[in-house]
Amino acid sequence: MTKQLLQGFLIAVTCGTGSWAQGLTAAAGGNVLHPIPLPFAAEKDTLPLGKSTGKGLTRTNPADTLPVPDTVNVLRSGLSPQDLVPTGYLGQRRKYITGSIGSLSSAAIERSVVPNFENALQGRIPGVHIIQANGMPGSDVVVRVRGTATLLGEAAPLYVLDGVPIFSGPRGIPAPGMGGGWGAAFNPLSDINPNDIASIEVLKDAAATAIYGARGAGGVVLITTKKGSPKKTDIRLDYYRGVTSPARTVNSLTGRQYLQLLDESWVNSGNTGTGPLPTVNGFTRERAEATHSDHLNQVLRQGMVQQVSLSASAGSEKTTFYISGSYRKETGIVTGNDFERATGRINISNDISEKLTLGANVGLNIINYTSMPVGYGAGGGFNAAQTNLPVFPWYNEDQTYFNPYNPRATGLPGSNVAAYQDKNQFDNEQHVSRTFIQAFAAYKIIPGLTFRSDAALDMYFHSTRDYLSKRIRTGSLGSGAGREGQPTAYASFERNSVNGYNLNNTLTYTKAVRNHGLTALGGIHFYYSENPHFFFEGEGFTNDFSREPHTASYRNTRTASSLVTNKFAFLAYFANANYAFKDRYLVGATVRTEGSSRFGANRKYATFPAVSVGWVVSDEAFLQQNKTINFLKIRASYGKTGNAGMDNYAALEQWNLTADSRYLNQPGVQYQSLGNPNLTGETQHQLDVGLDFAVLHNRLRGTVDFYDKKTRDLLLRYATPLSAGITDQGLLLNAGKLRNRGLELGISSSNIVSGSFQWHTDFTVAHNRNKVLSTGGLAPGQITPHGNIGTYEGHPLGTFYLAEWAGVDPDTGAELIYDGSGNKVPALSAAQVDEARVPQFDKPSAPRFFGGLNNMFTLKGFDLSVLVTFAYGNWVLDEGERFLSYVRGDNNLRAEAYTRWTADNPDTGYPRLLFNDPIAGRNTTRFLHDASYLRIKNVTLGYAFAKALPKRLLLSNARIYLTAQNLFTFTRFPGWDPEVAGNPGTNLDRSLGQGITYLEVPQVRTFVAGITLSF
Repeated sequence: MTKQLLQGFLIAVTCGTGSWAQGLTAAAGGNVLHPIPLPFAAEKDTLPLGKSTGKGLTRTNPADTLPVPDTVNVLRSGLSPQDLVPTGYLGQRRKYITGSIGSLSSAAIERSVVPNFENALQGRIPGVHIIQANGMPGSDVVVRVRGTATLLGEAAPLYVLDGVPIFSGPRGIPAPGMGGGWGAAFNPLSDINPNDIASIEVLKDAAATAIYGARGAGGVVLITTKKGSPKKTDIRLDYYRGVTSPARTVNSLTGRQYLQLLDESWVNSGNTGTGPLPTVNGFTRERAEATHSDHLNQVLRQGMVQQVSLSASAGSEKTTFYISGSYRKETGIVTGNDFERATGRINISNDISEKLTLGANVGLNIINYTSMPVGYGAGGGFNAAQTNLPVFPWYNEDQTYFNPYNPRATGLPGSNVAAYQDKNQFDNEQHVSRTFIQAFAAYKIIPGLTFRSDAALDMYFHSTRDYLSKRIRTGSLGSGAGREGQPTAYASFERNSVNGYNLNNTLTYTKAVRNHGLTALGGIHFYYSENPHFFFEGEGFTNDFSREPHTASYRNTRTASSLVTNKFAFLAYFANANYAFKDRYLVGATVRTEGSSRFGANRKYATFPAVSVGWVVSDEAFLQQNKTINFLKIRASYGKTGNAGMDNYAALEQWNLTADSRYLNQPGVQYQSLGNPNLTGETQHQLDVGLDFAVLHNRLRGTVDFYDKKTRDLLLRYATPLSAGITDQGLLLNAGKLRNRGLELGISSSNIVSGSFQWHTDFTVAHNRNKVLSTGGLAPGQITPHGNIGTYEGHPLGTFYLAEWAGVDPDTGAELIYDGSGNKVPALSAAQVDEARVPQFDKPSAPRFFGGLNNMFTLKGFDLSVLVTFAYGNWVLDEGERFLSYVRGDNNLRAEAYTRWTADNPDTGYPRLLFNDPIAGRNTTRFLHDASYLRIKNVTLGYAFAKALPKRLLLSNARIYLTAQNLFTFTRFPGWDPEVAGNPGTNLDRSLGQGITYLEVPQVRTFVAGITLSF
């Protein structure tokens, strides 16, 4: 033999008319070929070996000998982890994948400079819809893979970190007490450092997700962290710092404008004189006329963000490791909203012998977070800054707080925004930590047969402390003489833990014989989660320094202390096989049988099968010489997955031991819920047909997918009669059906690749059509308690149910709506508006199309990337706009109110103002807006000094960069931000209420400068 075989390289031996031994790899220093699975093979390059010596190559499976050929096809990247796509419990070369999987590399994540890894996915993977809930650091991110496929179940995907399902929220117990009303929903995944991520894969169709069985219906997001490389050392330091500001602003009336419109509305309502002001000690008309308080300016500020990350990776022939640490600090654009995160990670792997490999992945993440009231929550945060009267000062003449108490209710705080910026008056502190520990062992039993065992612990801890001083709050009802309705401080402590225990055992077998390649996988999965929860509150303290609830004078007997442990478990058996014939005919099959403690006694286990096929058409003889088509693969899949994201004890009959039962308010046992022994998770049947292609010398690459997925056994809640005496009057049944059907397109093009200048483009667009097939006999209003949303068979989820606004009567200025007969009539009462409600089928809450466009330019050392995201065809109900459009006497109005109807201004779209208009509490389509948008999401300009660095600096590369996020937004939506997710509290809210916003913090515009040093 003239040249020695290359160790660790995949080899396909070509002899005569065909491939004799595709999928073999050479051992070190020898001519022995070891069989490896075809699904891992890579692209072929030809390596000439010269003339045959006739010595021959011997297979480890004693068989024939093969004369040394003239050429050996060396598959150069076949064993490189970077070339394998994680698909659930194993990896595959993308060429051989028959499911629908979207990927994002670490380079794309790092260049995005995002606060969390979910934001990096926006606009980059077809069919994955990402919505940042608001602009508060650490706030929730809504992720939907191929639409919303449930009502009461968990709609978010399953997140799997290095093969381990992790807690991603929401928790099973709603936040109680005052703490439940502060801020926006927190995102548990914001604790993960994006710089630690090597790649993200999103599994979308049944062929890809069935391996996760009862939790795969919402899609699966696989997060793979970075590892070390053999014989390579890499040290990296990254630092950036920048400023943030609101991406958009909405103005309110000034003090002078408000008084003018107050008086005008008072007269329009049939009164005389000036309009009434709220009754507050020391507050007069004269003082109001001399005051203009810009509450928004008092609350909003320029934010700041900075992050430093340091990582090191190295390896030898036997051991590899990756170690990293990072620190991130953000001061939000709302004063009092701050975020700090510290992370650390160690990944290590060691080849104990040729057969045994041991490894561990350990991560520790810590967050300190302070929040401010937004949305519907009471208090003096971003919501109050918009609603407070601009004629209200912040301080009295003696420097005490002006109007500090809630005039409408005892036990709830007031809304003085200046008071809420003082930590001595209001304090909301949240502490989050996650400890992730994973250990694994892999043992090669015989060539081609490997056993692997993974054990992992995911410990998530979240505690919240609230304090409201007696200067901004009065005592609650029942708190006793001297406290009830009188200035009284409040404190609470809440601790929520989610501990997940995970065990995987798998056996993988690979075999390659002539034209046949097989990879088979079998395994068992066990997952157990416990959710200990503790809550304690109290009010009335002996001094201003005592803030511990247990030192309070009064402790509410209903919520004074609670200790609840939610538990659930999954046990699953699964198998997967992938077969390739002649390197181009592909077949895959998966089956998983899974049981859960959440399922009823009669349906404890469910089975989830899936099959897929693929045909690499470009490898056929009739296309191999085609100069236009470089790669063409057709694939199809069909299978079943499940959704077990429901209450842990919904299937069980439950009783409640209580101190005030329904019988004479005496201690006793209450019948809490009926239970359902036939309850099981939702099932989803999905068909996917896809096409992967590369043309024009691989200059244009892409993927197209059509999918049709139907959710059966849809969870619905049925009301039980009051005569049953049950506390929880909802019975959960598997009774409904819905469907998501859509089309996805992803294209990558290399527009210019000549010389030192390159230009690459990535484009994604997706269309999803959601349709309710059956509501199980429930009327639209029985499914959701939200009066503005209905669920109708034959139509999408989240259909707005509103009276149709008909504009303004130019003669009278009256606000018009369409009645049941389609006539324009003045809206005179709330009952009349309610009676005129009709479903708005032509104004869906979900976008008809969404996606992104990313352009990447490089010129010598310079690089420029521009990412644009968009959504088209969705509508948003702005309840905040409705609240700030009517004069009640104690709330401000948006600046548009100054364009209201008057006799001198009859041609306007803003109706005549009335004081305490009877329809002020009702939404109509007046506040329903087209929220289509196009946003310049990310612009990054960088320069790398790789070739200009002196060797004495020991730097392999240095790069400086400038990044802008949310630079511009083009939209007709008149509110703060067209990209909304609401502030939901239940799964039902998350599925139906994404198109509703109320006084939420907008997205932030960010400018950062950074530097990356590589050693």
